[in-house]
Amino acid sequence: QSGFFLERRTMADINELYSLFRRNFPYIIRGEATVRALLGDPENHIISRSDASGALIAASVIHKNAIYLFCVDA
Repeated sequence: QSGFFLERRTMADINELYSLFRRNFPYIIRGEATVRALLGDPENHIISRSDASGALIAASVIHKNAIYLFCVDA
């Protein structure tokens, strides 16, 4: 899929974002519950990219004027 805004987030969406975060930042020590709460904030705007199989390969999580997360798999 092309990039898109994901306005309604399901638990599966948050799981994918969390997995992308962990793949890209394995050295960051942050509690899982804290990361999931940040990523799941309903006021976030998410721009994402999936590969041909539908797997999430890139995402940007934006909250107001702050970028909470910017990850791209190699």
